[in-house]
Amino acid sequence: MDLDKLITELQVDEGWRPFLYDDANGNKVTPGYRLEGHPTIGWGFAFDVSPLTMSEAIPILENRASQKWVEVQELLPWAAVLPEDIQRALSNMAYNMGTETLATFTTFLSLLQAGKYSEAADDLKTTLWAKQTGNRALRIIALIKGAGIT
Repeated sequence: MDLDKLITELQVDEGWRPFLYDDANGNKVTPGYRLEGHPTIGWGFAFDVSPLTMSEAIPILENRASQKWVEVQELLPWAAVLPEDIQRALSNMAYNMGTETLATFTTFLSLLQAGKYSEAADDLKTTLWAKQTGNRALRIIALIKGAGIT
């Protein structure tokens, strides 16, 4: 069988939707929406019928993590010279909360830019984000606090 032809036909027949939709009616699934059919995305990927596998999800995660680092560098060009642990911490935070929200952490970011990593970590500890994310925040705070210490 010609797999390339099948894929082309499926792309046409299923249609591309980059958002979660109800396959019974094509409606976008948003919080509070009541499904009639299957929650579906992309080219007919009905997740309740055929859940995403880890091997399918890893390339998506890799792509999105890489994109977050690009976004962080666009927002904070000076981040490219920070210690690698802090670059990862910023990318992780951007992945979690979005780059736009990360940009609102002005005191934290100013302290990082000034090389005051321990103070930046202490500031981050006081945020609602740190309270909401628990162990994730503690690990990221530890990464930042430990950066630059040899």
